[in-house]
Amino acid sequence: MNRTGKRLGLLLAILVIGTVVLVGCGSGTVDVPQTKEEVPRISPQEVQNRIGEGKSILIVDARSADSYAQAHVAGAISVPLNEVASRLDDLPRDQEIVFYCT
Repeated sequence: MNRTGKRLGLLLAILVIGTVVLVGCGSGTVDVPQTKEEVPRISPQEVQNRIGEGKSILIVDARSADSYAQAHVAGAISVPLNEVASRLDDLPRDQEIVFYCT
């Protein structure tokens, strides 16, 4: 496995530790968890299963733009953690969103 493949595998493994799922309401506001205990967790396998079932999931890399540029999960978009609150309106309300970070 090449270096990029190893990095992507590591990032996928990190999903288990640093993933939150936010599901937006069609026309309402997004209820953003405020504490660690309120943050729903999802494993990489669960994400893969949901995608395999045809569910539309947006994967968001919440690390720095530099970290994203070095390597990221295939198909993920970059929204650094310090920008999430200001960019919530840019995220779709009709699909599940999975954030990951380290």
